[in-house]
Amino acid sequence: MGENGRNFKPHTMEGIMTSGVNLDQCVKRRLIPFICLVFSIKKSGYISFQTGMLTGPESLKVKVMVIFIHVMEASQTSVAFGVFFFLTLLPCSPPFILSMFSNCEALRGYKLTGAVHIFEAWIMFHSLYSCSALVISTFFMGTFCFLMYLKEIDSKISTFHHLQEWIRIYHSFQVLEKSFNAVLQNRLVPTILLGVPIAQVLGLYSSIHLHGMIEMPQFLLFPMIFVNSGLINILIVTMASRVNVNSARLLTSVKRWRLKITKVERAFIKRKLGACRPLKIKLGSNNFIDRRTPLTIQNFCLTQTMSLTLMTASYSVV
Repeated sequence: MGENGRNFKPHTMEGIMTSGVNLDQCVKRRLIPFICLVFSIKKSGYISFQTGMLTGPESLKVKVMVIFIHVMEASQTSVAFGVFFFLTLLPCSPPFILSMFSNCEALRGYKLTGAVHIFEAWIMFHSLYSCSALVISTFFMGTFCFLMYLKEIDSKISTFHHLQEWIRIYHSFQVLEKSFNAVLQNRLVPTILLGVPIAQVLGLYSSIHLHGMIEMPQFLLFPMIFVNSGLINILIVTMASRVNVNSARLLTSVKRWRLKITKVERAFIKRKLGACRPLKIKLGSNNFIDRRTPLTIQNFCLTQTMSLTLMTASYSVV
C-alpha cells in the first residue's frame, strides 16, 4: 500500500477524503470525482459497493438512463451521417463549404467533392461529440449518481451502528456536491436550462408549421431536435430536481431517527445534523433546480409554442 493507504483512518472524515484520492486535485482539473468518492466510501467500510454502482438487481431508473444515453449517442452519429447524405444529394446547400463557390454545380463530378463531404460530416460529429461529452458524462450521469447514492444510504440507515457514521458519509456527499457545482453551476447548467427549452420550442413549432415548406430529409432535423430537447427537459431536469427533494426527505427521516440515541449524544448529534443540508444542483450562485423547475420549463415551452402559433395564424389572416 502507498502512503495514503498506510495513513488511512477508516472511521474519520479525514480517512474518507484521503483514501488514495485527492479531491482538491480533481476540482482544480475540473474533473468530477464520483469514482474517487465511491472508492473512498468503499475503503471506509461504511457502504459495501459490489460490482457496479448499486447492489441488487438493476433498477428501472438505471435501465431508463442507459437507454437515454444510447439515444443521445445515436443522435450524434445520425446527425453526422445525415449531413453526409444530405450533402451528397444537395452539395450546394448553405452554409456548407461548397456553397461558397460560384461554380458549385460544376464541381459535382469531381472526386474532391466527396472528400469535402466527409470532412464536413467529421467536423459535425466532432463538434457534437465534444459539446455533449461534458453534458452527458458529467451533468446527466452525475445527477443520476447522486440519486443512486442517496437511495443507497437511505436503504442502509438501519445498518449503521452509530448515527455519526451516517453523518460522515453524508458530509462526503456534500463535498462531492461542492465539486459538482463548482464545475457546472456558472456555465453548463445555465446553458442547458436556457438553450434546451428554446430548442424544444423551435423544434416543436417547426414540426407543426413548417412541414410543408421544408423538404425531406432536412425536415427530419426538427423532430429530432424536439425529441432530444424534450427528453432532456423532462427526464434530466426532473432527475436534477429529485436530488434536492430526496436529500431533504432523507434528512427529515434521519432527524426522526435520532430520537433513539442517548441523551449524552443528543446535543452533539444535533449540531452535526444541523450542518447537514439538502443537496442542490445549482444554477449560478444562489438559484438551484427544485421540484417546480421541470413544470416551469414545460409551461414555458408550451406557452411560447402556442404564442408563435397564434402569431403565425394572425399573420396569415392579414
